Order: sequence, then structure tokens, then C-alpha cells
Amino acid sequence: MAGLDDDDRASMEARNAAMKERMNGLLDKFHGQTRLLEEAQQAASSTTATTTSEDGPVTVTVDATGAITDLPFDAKSFKQADPQKFARTAPAR
Repeated sequence: MAGLDDDDRASMEARNAAMKERMNGLLDKFHGQTRLLEEAQQAASSTTATTTSEDGPVTVTVDATGAITDLPFDAKSFKQADPQKFARTAPAR
């Protein structure tokens, strides 16, 4: 580098090395946060919720988007259920 004496060159190289070290640290932090975000997204997308009607004949499970993933009916309760009451219990789709 023309016009730089040895002290200027050494100072510039030290600043450059420090900047590279800081950038590497920032990149490591970025990659770590990206991994945490991916793990959180995976956990959220695999979340489900299940509930059963108060009188028991219908159980429904939904995924993280609210889509029904399981809708089993208790056969014994189903046979004994009043059709109108059962219709009010089962979700409309």
C-alpha cells in the first residue's frame, strides 16, 4: 500500500482483523438465532389441541392452524345419543 508507513499498515491490519473477528461473531450469533427460530417454528407447527364434548360422545383434535386432524366418536354414546343433541355437539364443516 503506497504512502503507508509500517505503523499505519500495522494499525490498519489490526483494525481489519478486529472487524473480521466481530463479523464472525455476529454471523455465529445470527446462525444460532436462526436455529432457535427454526426449532420454535417446528414446535409451533406440531402443536395440537384436543377437547371432548361435555357429555362425551365427540372428541376433536386440531392442529396449529385449527384444522381438524382427528374426530373420533364414542360408539356407545353415539348409539344412545339424541340425534338433534348430537347434531348440536358435532362441529359443522
